Amino acid sequence: MKGSVVIRMREGVVDDPGTLVAIAPDGTEIELEDDADARLHLVGKSSLGLTVTFPTYSINVVRRPVKSTGPRPGRTAQQAAAEALSLVGTGRYKLGALDSEATASIYDCSSFAIRHCYKLPGHRPGFNRGWKPDANFPQGATVVDDINTNSAIEDAFHEQELFELVRDDPRVGDLLAYPTIRIPGIKAGPWIGHVLICVGTGRVRSWDPTKPKFSLLDVVECHGPNGTLRAIRKNTGAMVDSHNATWPKVNHRGHLLRVKP
Repeated sequence: MKGSVVIRMREGVVDDPGTLVAIAPDGTEIELEDDADARLHLVGKSSLGLTVTFPTYSINVVRRPVKSTGPRPGRTAQQAAAEALSLVGTGRYKLGALDSEATASIYDCSSFAIRHCYKLPGHRPGFNRGWKPDANFPQGATVVDDINTNSAIEDAFHEQELFELVRDDPRVGDLLAYPTIRIPGIKAGPWIGHVLICVGTGRVRSWDPTKPKFSLLDVVECHGPNGTLRAIRKNTGAMVDSHNATWPKVNHRGHLLRVKP
């Protein structure tokens, strides 16, 4: 016997951290996708202990807590923004800069805005693992075990261990991030990602999270090319708007992320 059960998520559940799972009467768990109704496919007698001929089924939908893969941020959002501002006019840009190079004021965008400003070690074994490819991210995780623009965005959409999507007004300390893009079968690229830290929202009069105008945000960034001196500078988020006009897909575009304490 074959069939399926459609489980409709309760409003608000998908914004909580963790992984949605359906728990059958026998304790079997099946992970559910956040962005759509989930289907449990039942085959034969079904190890779920369900009989598809019944009109209703008793299945609990819960959220499994996220397992921490490393330390929490060492600075608050306000402290991270203050640290970014204190370093404006300094720094040398090096793509792929290591955490250890920060002592020599050498950074790339993510080692500066995410790892240095928030005091988060870049190498984090287990980070951004545990989720499966979905409609928005058909390639699955593009970076694991390390914190950068790609893994931060993907974590915000899935496990939400360190990052979450901003669904309200922007705040100081939020991150504007777009990923490095590699398209299978296309020799061009990669198109390098970027991340900026918000240090001011004073020009924002209204904000629609579904249609953000990143140019309204004041930011600090560490920007290349390689070898650029005084690479840490103040700017606006306009480049993210420009990027999104060219790369509108969810897994390519820029997003506003919030670092979870």
